[in-house]
Amino acid sequence: MGSSEKKDTNDDMDDFIKRIPKVELHAHLNGCIRETTLFELAKERGVTLSQHHFAEEPTSDDHSMYNVRPRSLQDCFDMFAEIPKCVNDLAALARITTEALEDFAIHHVVYLELRSTPKQLLVSSPGGSSELASKRQYCLTIIQCMKDFE
Repeated sequence: MGSSEKKDTNDDMDDFIKRIPKVELHAHLNGCIRETTLFELAKERGVTLSQHHFAEEPTSDDHSMYNVRPRSLQDCFDMFAEIPKCVNDLAALARITTEALEDFAIHHVVYLELRSTPKQLLVSSPGGSSELASKRQYCLTIIQCMKDFE
């Protein structure tokens, strides 16, 4: 088999893998946040992200912060501890939920177990009231995003 035939076979396999239906059994909502969204939310909320994990703003929507370099398990925990500083209200929760569903759909995920721990977030975005939403409202926000996405 020549080199061009191998390349065609590899391209066919890549296309096949991209198109087949997939199952995601353990995705954490905060772990699915788009890098661009994280930086936008941080800027909107006046949050300074750790320079160790988030050295610069992304230039594209390629989710590169997760694959920039090898990370220890502690690095991952430290990095993900930054996300709640930015996802601190129901609007941000709805945004990252909708974006996660969009991203999984793009990758042909037909069954998704999306995990999250209900938290008390602010009801409105920065500059609004400081009223706390209930954990029930947290869950209802995610459920409504799922219904809207269908």
